[in-house]
Amino acid sequence: MNKTTRIFSITHEHLYGLFCGGAILKNVFRNTLVFLTNHGHQNVKRIAEVVEKNVAKSKKPGTIVFSDLSINST
Repeated sequence: MNKTTRIFSITHEHLYGLFCGGAILKNVFRNTLVFLTNHGHQNVKRIAEVVEKNVAKSKKPGTIVFSDLSINST
């Protein structure tokens, strides 16, 4: 990856997730979109829908990064 790589960062919606999953990536890769969510099956299904919709619309390559998430609600 280079500094112009498009990044879609999906991370847990708490301070640790925001700083770890978002701020660090945004510092290195300026073209980073941060998507905050919570643990749990329903949230992971929602993430899959968002990713599918955005990948279908986009014609540019990029990277998806998941951090600090689980399918379980805890």
